[in-house]
Amino acid sequence: MKLQTYLARQKIGYAEFARMIASPHRRNVQRYALGLRQPKHDTMRRIYEVTHGEVTPQDFVAVADFSAGVQAEGTSAEADDAS
Repeated sequence: MKLQTYLARQKIGYAEFARMIASPHRRNVQRYALGLRQPKHDTMRRIYEVTHGEVTPQDFVAVADFSAGVQAEGTSAEADDAS
């Protein structure tokens, strides 16, 4: 589950969640929730623990971005083979 979804369902604000995961700034939580920043390993672990596994590290990985990168690499390799 995405962090933004979890926070909305639980009716938890950014500042409150920041305290729950021992983050010094609510702005960091906002950036994580909006997908603007990826949490560091230890922060991801705390998010996983605090949400009882409902928000996982995989929830921060954008599959669409990964797929686009793989496709772009494949296109580039095909162009190199054609030369």
